[in-house]
Amino acid sequence: MYVVLFTNLHVRLPFDEFTVGVLRILNVAPSQLHPNAWVALQAFRFLCRILGLKPSPAVFLHHYSTRPEEPVRWLSLFGQPRIGLLAPYSSSFKNYTNTFFRVVVNPVGRSYFFDGDTPKFPFYWTRNPLHYDEWPRTMMSVEDCEVLNLLDSLPRWLPTKRIVAILSSPRPRGDMLALMASHEGVGAGQKSRFHLLREKLNERKKGGDNALGTSSATQPKGATGVGSPRPPPAAEKKKRKTA
Repeated sequence: MYVVLFTNLHVRLPFDEFTVGVLRILNVAPSQLHPNAWVALQAFRFLCRILGLKPSPAVFLHHYSTRPEEPVRWLSLFGQPRIGLLAPYSSSFKNYTNTFFRVVVNPVGRSYFFDGDTPKFPFYWTRNPLHYDEWPRTMMSVEDCEVLNLLDSLPRWLPTKRIVAILSSPRPRGDMLALMASHEGVGAGQKSRFHLLREKLNERKKGGDNALGTSSATQPKGATGVGSPRPPPAAEKKKRKTA
């Protein structure tokens, strides 16, 4: 895995249920997913964590599409123009392929990476990453649609770069609330839409509504696997014109 994911994006092992699900659905190894796509994944995961929502691969991928290249290269995520939640990451990672390390799975940590003898996600680059144009609501569970409806109440194109900058903050909730207030331009004594949504979800949980779950943590030892939502139909490849 590339070192930049850990030093700049606060990626940690073992992966949580959400990250495992995204890698498995996209059918890519961790090193095959472009760092800019990891930025979006980490920002979405952090956003859900602060709100107290369980991050869902289907809800995350609903905001993107993929266009795998031939021959196979790193897989990027392309934001849906009308429904994108997070702004595209404007910076680029230079020379990130020069620093990497190898992950060795020992017997103690095996349950985090395998279901029995089957890897929970690709360990090596694949030749057929998922190619899809959209992930419609009709392909989502009722729970995922509810989470998506809640996130739809937030402004579009949230500042991904600034969200990622506070991933390792000692006071992430306070910094996130301040960031959203600044982004939405609310005045002193006012609350951003993000802040109001967080309060709404906290009230629901105090009232015993646990339908939305909580943000995912690493899977416990002995976990029997992670269910993946059904991916959308693969996009049809466009035929090349011949003279």
